[in-house]
Amino acid sequence: MAVAVTISGYEQVKTNDFNAFTEALMNSGPLAIAVAAESWSYYQGGVYDGCTENAGGKGTDIDHGVQVVGW
Repeated sequence: MAVAVTISGYEQVKTNDFNAFTEALMNSGPLAIAVAAESWSYYQGGVYDGCTENAGGKGTDIDHGVQVVGW
């Protein structure tokens, strides 16, 4: 099987830093992120606003990989 894609490098964005996130998205292209998606069970569309203040805190179950292409 022929190689379809290669990765020439990566950068790690500072955790839970919105400014670093948006800067990396604008300057480097799509981002791969990990999220706790349990609260998304009933999401149907539009801008998601179900985040909690404890996001990323103790007890959070990071269980999905997501590609971010814009905001």
